[in-house]
Order: sequence, then structure tokens, then C-alpha cells
Amino acid sequence: MRPSVPQLNERLAGFAAPLAVAALTVSLLSWSPAPLAQADTTESAATTVVQQSVSVTKASASFSLHRAKRVSTSLAGNVGSRAIALRTNKAWAQTTLSGQGTLYLVARGTACKGDAKVRVYVDGRTAKTITTSSAAQFQEYPIAQFSGTHKVKVRLINDKTLRKRCSRDIFVTAVYLATSVTVEAPAPTPSVEPTPSESASATPTPSDGSAEATPTPTASQSSDPDPVVTPTPTPTPTPTATSTVKSLAEISAWRASLVPGSYFPDASNTGLIDASVLETVDGNVTYSDQSSQVKVIENKRFRGYVYLTGKNYLFRNCLFEGPANPQYAAVIARYATSSGNVFEDSTFKPRGINYYNGTINGRGFTLKRVELTRAVDGANPSVADGGTRVDVTITGSWIHDLLRWSPDPTHSDNQSHSDGIQWMGGLGLTLIGNRIEGLLDTSISSWGPATYDSTGKMTGGHPFYPNPVNGETLMVNAYQDKIQPGELTMRKNWVRGGAVGLNMLGATSAWAKSDGSAIEENWFLNDQGYGKNHRMIAKASQVISTSTNYVWDLANPMSKATQVSIRVNV
Repeated sequence: MRPSVPQLNERLAGFAAPLAVAALTVSLLSWSPAPLAQADTTESAATTVVQQSVSVTKASASFSLHRAKRVSTSLAGNVGSRAIALRTNKAWAQTTLSGQGTLYLVARGTACKGDAKVRVYVDGRTAKTITTSSAAQFQEYPIAQFSGTHKVKVRLINDKTLRKRCSRDIFVTAVYLATSVTVEAPAPTPSVEPTPSESASATPTPSDGSAEATPTPTASQSSDPDPVVTPTPTPTPTPTATSTVKSLAEISAWRASLVPGSYFPDASNTGLIDASVLETVDGNVTYSDQSSQVKVIENKRFRGYVYLTGKNYLFRNCLFEGPANPQYAAVIARYATSSGNVFEDSTFKPRGINYYNGTINGRGFTLKRVELTRAVDGANPSVADGGTRVDVTITGSWIHDLLRWSPDPTHSDNQSHSDGIQWMGGLGLTLIGNRIEGLLDTSISSWGPATYDSTGKMTGGHPFYPNPVNGETLMVNAYQDKIQPGELTMRKNWVRGGAVGLNMLGATSAWAKSDGSAIEENWFLNDQGYGKNHRMIAKASQVISTSTNYVWDLANPMSKATQVSIRVNV
């Protein structure tokens, strides 16, 4: 059964569902780096520096596959958005790699009468034979030291003994080189570290507005030296999403000239500008500087949690992947001390695929021309414990291809609550010129007709199959049913999908009177799971302006030809 409209707050205060891993379905890397050493933060040591190990990687550009089929599954850090499936002993994959460092293989094996074995050859000679883990998740396996240009071949070697009783398979995502370098950075100042009141192992915030625990930063690895931002001369190109650019500098200048809401966000004007210059930072990192100086962090690929307890950081051209087995968002900024932080021209794309993964959770940040994808929630503006303001601004960004899980043991309805934006209370949320798509990546999400047990509890599938919607495009909650949301500005955004587009039922006490909040001049597509008149669901008592919104014409996204009334009161 599908829940009726009055049940939205209980069953669709944001939903999603777990991945049922089939034989050809691939999850992300599960390798976890060793914990970083605790940095020396003694106050008297003014010149103390910390040593930061950075892994600079060069991945294979393509694979030549023999006697097997490709599996169309998109993965962070893989080759051409595909995984190679080696399903018989005659199947092998080969690539050519150049550089120097440690050669790694990224692979997952299946088990049947024992675990699958894979052999790696370099220029035809055996480099290493690996017995894969039966954990059904991708892992990174060190192979050998590597220098120069060589052919790397990967082959499954122990499938033929099984006959047809079952199958041992290997899925290969990439081979890459890693070279360790050491950099020095100022030691963090201990006096500005927050004291979170709850444990880091807590479950991410449920959409019903219940309490959420903020993880405690576990590593005090400092940032790179903090340069002062040098203003860039204002560029003059016409701010249209179809502008032709010829260099990275021109792309950066062109993007900076764009006015949110005057162009349609897509792959050309959101996310990373240049992935080839990224330096990998493994492990958790804490940025805690409280000074008024703008600290620029750019061209980084973060593969652990980023704890943002400080203020006035500018992250530019960065990729936030989070840990291999996430229990929370990749960037955590739920601290009273976190404010004035900006992320621009960056991508949030968690590499760990489970029902906990997320992109950014917290307060006091701005996202500009950012791409957020492959997560249960696109973004989670949320107050710090004891706080009443969220002060989050998102402009010119693109949220798309989210994840859903069923079964999901973290929710009573057995499905994860996936939202484009889940606002967990607090004053001050500004959304201008964003493309927010409440649609799922069905290659990973639980997908298929919904199934239920005798009590009506979902056991799998999707309640709106074949419409690939997630829970809500924007889910509005009150934190712990106490800290109400407010001061919402939502203009010139493109909104589609979700079981409901905008669900305001999670904050029934909010907007008892006008605070100037407005949802105006947006474009809405009528493709919500509940169908017509579910672009926005609210209580009649909630005083918020929803005038002058338009129909999103897919062929002409900027068209204002047709106005639409988006609000339905319940």
C-alpha cells in the first residue's frame, strides 16, 4: 500500500532505500586507511608543525577487456564510469600505466566454496596473486613497486573448479599508482576545538526531526598553510551556461561571472573545474582556525571526514569523497564555531555506498556552483546543539542522482529517508538558482516493485516504481521538535521529483506568522511520486509566500510562459 497524504509526515518525512547487492551490482571501495597520528597541539610550541602524508595518485585511463562483458555501474574513482566483470578463467583485463610509486588494484570478489583469486601481471610476469575478501565490497590491494611504463593485466584464476554449482567472480574498478609525499603545516590551535556533546558513532539525523549526534573530530591533521585570498579582477564574459571557454583560467573566471538564477546549472558550470590537479588527502582532517583571515584550500581530494570547526575557509576545486565505510556526512560542520565557510566549484560524491552516507551536514556555510550526488541526502543544513541559527546559503548548484535503500534497519519503515535537501531546523536558509532533482540513481538504489510483509511493512523495492523519485526534494524539519526553521529565501531554483516536492509537515509549528520567508520565481516539474498537486505540502497555518512560480519546461528551462500554484494545504 502507498501511504495517503495525511501519512506523509510519518512515512515520507524523507525516505530512501538500501542496496541489495546482486551478482552484477558493485558497491564502492571499502578499504580504510590506518588512523592518522595525533598532532602535537601544545600551546607553548608556537612553531610546531605536523607532518601530513598525501597520496598522489595516477589511475588507469581505460581497460581493454577480453572474453567478458562490461557491467554498467557508475563508481567514484573508477574507469569510465564502469566496472570490469571477470566471470571466467578466460576473462582478463589489461591497461597501460606510466609513472612511479606503489601499484594498487581496486577490486571486489565474490565467494563460492571459497573466495575468488585474482592474479596481477606486469609486462606478462606475475606480480602478485590476491585472495579477495568475501566482504562484498571493493578494496584496495597493494601489488608492487612500479616505475616507468608497463602493461598491467588482471585475471581471475580459480573459477573453473566450480563448474556450474555457483560462481566466483572478480569486479575490477581501477589500477593506480600512489606516491607518498610529506608537507608541513601550522599546528592546530587547541583552544578552538569544539566539545561535541554526543558520540561520533550515532546514526545520521532521521527526517522526523529527532536528535542527531555530531561526530567528534578524531584527527587533528591541519590544513595547508593559510594564504590570504587575493581578489581576482571581475571578468567580463556574458554569463550564459553555453559560453565557450578555452582554458582553466577562463572557466574559473566565466563561472565566477554567472548570476545564480540566470542560467541552468549542469555539468559545465557546477562541480570540479579540473580533476587532474587534485592531491589526495587520506584520513580525517580538522580545520579549526577561528581568525577573520580567509584560508584557501584548493585542489584536494578528501577521502576521510572533514571536520569544519573553524571559520572563513574557502574550499575551491575540491572533491569530497568521505571514508570508505561512512557513518556520517563527508563534511561535518555542526559546531557553534563553524561560520563563514565557502565551498565553490567543488564536488561532493561519497565513495562509500551505504544508508549512512551523506555530503555536508551543519551550519555556517555557503555552496557556490557545487555538485552534490551519490548520497542519501544532497545536503543537510542543521543547527549546532544548543543553537537556533543555521545560516546556510546554496547558489548555482546541482543536486542529483541520490540513493535509496530498502531494507534499511535505521528506519522503522525499513526504507531510508532520502532528500535533495533535508533542513534540520534553525533560522536562515537561502536557496537561489539551484537545480534540485529528487530523483534516484537506480543503478545503485533499491529498485523494483515494492514488496510488503503481512503487517504492511516494506521489505524491498520502491513504493513509486517505476517513477525513480526519492523522499522529498526539500524536507523541512524542526530539530528535536524544538528548534524551528525560519527565514527561508527560495528563488529561481529548478525543482523536480521527490514523493513530494517541498514537504513542510516536519515543522508544523514553524511560520505561525510571516518572517519574510518566500518560495517565489522557481520552476517546478510535476513529476512527484504522489502526482498532481504535490509540488508543496504545508499546513494551512504556515504563513509563507509561494506566489509567482513557473512550470519547468524541460526543453526550455528558463521559460516563464506558464505560472503554477505549488501549494497544497493539509
